Amino acid sequence: MIQIDQAQNITFYGVTLRNAPNFHVAMNRVGGATFWGLTIGAPAEARNTDGIDPGAGP
Repeated sequence: MIQIDQAQNITFYGVTLRNAPNFHVAMNRVGGATFWGLTIGAPAEARNTDGIDPGAGP
């Protein structure tokens, strides 16, 4: 749903994500991420709907 690559010091505030087919937020080579007030929703029977994938560091 959201892919972030090669970023520094990002902030997610007050975001609602629903029913992503895979990860809701995927990051790669991100240095510093803050998630505040984040709501992630997926049906209980859905497969592979992980919330946040931190991936590889910077």
